[in-house]
Amino acid sequence: MIIRLFILFFVLQLASCSSSVSNNKQTANENKELGDRAINYYENRTVSSIEVPPDLTKPNIQEDFDLSPYLGNINQNSISFNEKTNDSDTLISKNQNDIKVIRSGQRRWLVVDRPKEEVWDAADGFLKSNGFIIKKSNKNIGVMETNFLKNVPDIPANSLGFIRKTFKNILKAKYALPTVDKYRIRIEPINDGKSSEVYLSLFSMAEVKDKESTIWQAIEKDEILETEMLYTLMLYLGSDKNSAKSKILASKDIKQDTIKILSHINGYNKLSLSLNKNDTWRSLNWAFNQLEVDVEDKDFKEGSFYVVFTKEKKKGFLGLFGEKEEKKVFLILLEQTGPKTTEVYFINFAQENTPEIIEFGNKFLSDIAKQF
Repeated sequence: MIIRLFILFFVLQLASCSSSVSNNKQTANENKELGDRAINYYENRTVSSIEVPPDLTKPNIQEDFDLSPYLGNINQNSISFNEKTNDSDTLISKNQNDIKVIRSGQRRWLVVDRPKEEVWDAADGFLKSNGFIIKKSNKNIGVMETNFLKNVPDIPANSLGFIRKTFKNILKAKYALPTVDKYRIRIEPINDGKSSEVYLSLFSMAEVKDKESTIWQAIEKDEILETEMLYTLMLYLGSDKNSAKSKILASKDIKQDTIKILSHINGYNKLSLSLNKNDTWRSLNWAFNQLEVDVEDKDFKEGSFYVVFTKEKKKGFLGLFGEKEEKKVFLILLEQTGPKTTEVYFINFAQENTPEIIEFGNKFLSDIAKQF
C-alpha cells in the first residue's frame, strides 16, 4: 500500500513539472528587483531549423509578380538586470558620458557618441561573446541578426517538488522551458556620422506539442529580457553598472506616436503619422525590426525603403526538381506633409495593381501600424 501511494505521489509530482516551471518563470518575470534575471545562452544548444506554423510566418505574396525589369539597381518600466559580466567582455573605452538611453513607449535605444564603424564592430563582438552566430549582416543598412539559442537559467530548488528536487540533486539536472531567442541589432549614424543610434530587438520561439511531434512557435516578446540585454550591451560598450542602470530606469517616455490608416489611390491605403520626417524614419526602422522585414536598401533624403519579401517558388516539372527562393522588392516611401505630419506609402514597381498586391500592401501597412 505504501509503495502504491509513493508511486501515485511520484506521478503527480512529475505531472506538475510543466506547470510548476511555467509558474516559476512568470513569478521570475514579475520580480522587479535588480540583479535577479539570469542570462545564460549555450553555444551547444543552438537550434538550426525552426518550424513555424503557417499562420505565424511573415506576409507572403500569393501570386508571382515579375519585378526583375525594375530591380536592376537594387542590391543585396522597472527592469531586472543580469550582474554577470567580466571586465574582459567590455571595450577599453570607459567614457561614461558617451552613452545615453532614449525611450518611447516600450522602446528603448542607445545614443552613442561614436561613429557607426566603431559601434558596429563592438555590437558584433557583443553578440558573439554571448555565444551567438551572426546569420545575417548588412553593414550598409546597419543591421545584424543572430541564430537562435537556448537561454537555460537554473530553476531555484525551492520551486521544485520534493521528489523532483531529490532527482535534480542526484542527476544534476536542470529544468527549463524549451524556448530559444535570437537578436537583431540595428545601428543608425546620426550627427553627420559622429554618433550612432543603437537598437536591440529580441525574438523568441517556444517548442509546443503538435499531435505526436513538436514544433517551434513564435511567442510574445519578453520585454524585461530585451531591456536587460540592452543593459548588458551598455556594459560591453564600456558603461559602468550603476550608470547604465540609472540611465535605463531614469529614461523618460517621450510623446507617443500617433498613426492612422487612411485611404489612398487605386485601392491602396497610406499611413499618416503625427511626426516629422526624422522621427517617422526612426519609427519605421523600428517597425521593420519588429516585423523582421529585410531592408535591401534605403535613403533618408528621398525617404525610401526597399523592402524584401522572399517566396518559395517550385521549379521544374511538377516541382520534381525542388524549390527556389524568389525575392520580391517593394518601395515604402515617406513624405513630410506638414511640420509634424508625415505620410507613408506602399509602392509596387511593376504598377500591376491587382487585388492580390493591393491586399498584400494594405496588410503590410496595417502590420506596421500595429507596432506603434
